[in-house]
Amino acid sequence: KVAELTTALQSKDGRLKQLSLQVEILEESLSSERSRAQHAADAHARELRTREEDKAALQRTIASLPTLEHHRQVVRQLRVVQAVEYNMVDALDPELEGADTWDGPASGR
Repeated sequence: KVAELTTALQSKDGRLKQLSLQVEILEESLSSERSRAQHAADAHARELRTREEDKAALQRTIASLPTLEHHRQVVRQLRVVQAVEYNMVDALDPELEGADTWDGPASGR
């Protein structure tokens, strides 16, 4: 009976050592997985910060650009200036004097 108990104890001791070894392997594997996950999380966080910085830069650029309404105002102002310029050129051109009284082609002159 003592031999049986000794054998059973040795068997359980062997099983305990085997389970302990499996626990160590699992803990190492878990540690490795945690490390990889932490590196991946850090990389994602860096990427997110980079994208947020890019977004902020684009928003600053957009804010500094003229609006469509501003563009329309500039176009209107340009047209007014061009109209005034053309009128001034016409008024100052001596060849155009009397042009507003033109009666058509000279008949029989």
